[in-house]
Amino acid sequence: MKTSLKIFFLLLVCGWTSVYAQKLPIVQKEGVYAPANVKIDGKPTEWNNEFKAYNKSTEVFYTIANDDNNLYLTIQAIEPEVINKIIGGGITLTINKYGNKKDKKGISITYPVTEGDAAPRFLLSGRSVVNLSAKEIETMIAGYNKKLGQSFKWIKLAGVAGQDELISVYNQDGFKVAGLFDKKKHYTYELSVPLKYLEVLIGEVSKFTYHLMINGRKQNIIMFEVLPGQQAPPIVAKMNEKMAQMAVPTDFWGEYTLAKN
Repeated sequence: MKTSLKIFFLLLVCGWTSVYAQKLPIVQKEGVYAPANVKIDGKPTEWNNEFKAYNKSTEVFYTIANDDNNLYLTIQAIEPEVINKIIGGGITLTINKYGNKKDKKGISITYPVTEGDAAPRFLLSGRSVVNLSAKEIETMIAGYNKKLGQSFKWIKLAGVAGQDELISVYNQDGFKVAGLFDKKKHYTYELSVPLKYLEVLIGEVSKFTYHLMINGRKQNIIMFEVLPGQQAPPIVAKMNEKMAQMAVPTDFWGEYTLAKN
C-alpha cells in the first residue's frame, strides 16, 4: 500500500512538472535583474524554485540573470538520466558577441569537470529508491551531495583573458559554481561569472549570444546485454536507449540583454 502511494505521488509530481514545463518558453525571452540575496549554493531559493524557460533539447529548466557585477546561470534537471549526464560530462556555457557558431572569439565556462572515469553516477530512480522512507532519502541525498563536493574541484575556462584553462572552485577571481540535490532528487546547478570578463568581449553592447551545451557523459555508461539473435524486451530496449542518450551532447542557443535595476 505504501509503495502504491509513493508511486502515485511520483506520478502526480511528474504530471505537475510536465504541465509547468509546457507553460514556459523553450528559450528565455527577457533579461532578469538578479535578486539582492542571490547566492551560488546549488539551492534555487532566491528564485522561488521558478525558472524562465524549459528547454526541450536539453531537458532542463533554466534562468539567466545579472546584476551590476555578475552574470548568473541557474539550471535544474529532474530526469535521472539528464542529471547523470550533467554530472558525467558537465555543462558548458559559451558567450560571444555575434551569435556565429564558427566564432572562436567567445569565452566558455565548463562545470562540473571530470577527470578520467572519476565522475560518480547516482541512483535516482527504480524500486529501490521509491521504497525508501523520507528519512532514508534525506540520508541518501546528504551522502550524494557530500560526494559531489568531493568529486568536483575545478572549473574549465576557454578564451577568458588572464585566466588559466583550469581554475579551482575556490578561486579568488569571482567565478563561482555549485551543484546540489534537493529532497525530491532534483539537481540544481548554479554559475556566476563576473561581468568584467564579458566587457572585454562585448564592449559596451548590452546584448550577447549564449550557447548552452550539456556535454555527453563518456564514463560509466551501463548497457543491458542482449543475447545474439534475441530481441531486447521493450523495457530493456527503452533503458538502453536512455543510457545511450547520456553519451550524446545536447545544446541550444539564445540571446540575452543585460537587465538594469
